[in-house]
Amino acid sequence: MKKLSKLDSASAIAIRDCMGAKKNEKILVITDEIKREIGISLHENAVRLGFESLLVEMKSGKINGEEPSDIVADLMQKI
Repeated sequence: MKKLSKLDSASAIAIRDCMGAKKNEKILVITDEIKREIGISLHENAVRLGFESLLVEMKSGKINGEEPSDIVADLMQKI
C-alpha cells in the first residue's frame, strides 16, 4: 500500500469530515483540467474509503463559478 500524500490525507478529511459522507452514499467528483490532480485525489480516496465514486472532467469555464454544461448538470441530478 502506498503512503498517503498530504493531498490524499486532505481529500480523506474533506470526504469524511467536511462533506460528512455516509457509507451508502455515492460521490460524484467533477473537476476540470486545471484542478485534475485534486479531483483524482478526491475520487481515489473516496473509493479507498469504500464509497462508490464517479469522476467527471469537464472543460474549464471562462469565469470562476460558471454553470456546468447540461450533461454535467444532468449527472449531478442523477447521482
